[in-house]
Amino acid sequence: MDRASVTRHVELDLSEEELWALIADGRRWAEWLVDESAVEVGPGADGTVVDDGEHRDVRVHTVEHGRRVVFEWWTDDERSEVAIEVVPGDDRTGLRITETFACAGAASARASIAWDVRLLVLCLGTAALART
Repeated sequence: MDRASVTRHVELDLSEEELWALIADGRRWAEWLVDESAVEVGPGADGTVVDDGEHRDVRVHTVEHGRRVVFEWWTDDERSEVAIEVVPGDDRTGLRITETFACAGAASARASIAWDVRLLVLCLGTAALART
């Protein structure tokens, strides 16, 4: 079967440094990415998260400071690779997320919806911060 990818891009009212702080600190993933996080963001680092009540193991593959984190996460039933990237902009900073699965199917369809929800939470959180 063919590999399947889900990509989302959103523009945020955060500086590149503020957005990078959310990505590069695994504890802060619980603010927008997952329910709970015990991840150290560094090449080769392992950790765990709870995502929508489901336990996932995590292994960080790549960290390009200020720009990009690539990690693999998995449950007993599925495995995927996630790339989170800071995309510089003129007035706003972009966030691009791509999750890639070994094959197309229900997992990629569920991931598509999950990324929409995660980024909505992030957008609402940054909008609230901008008003304070």
